[in-house]
Amino acid sequence: MNANQISEYSHRDMPFKATDDMNIIDYGFVFYRNPEYVKRQYGKA
Repeated sequence: MNANQISEYSHRDMPFKATDDMNIIDYGFVFYRNPEYVKRQYGKA
């Protein structure tokens, strides 16, 4: 991916969308991400 593709991808993620411009993204939003952005499978050993 190039820089523009990474930017477009990250800006479609819920934490970015839920945060107003120039504000810090709340770390807790990591638990409310869209499935295409989740890499970890919770509850599986």
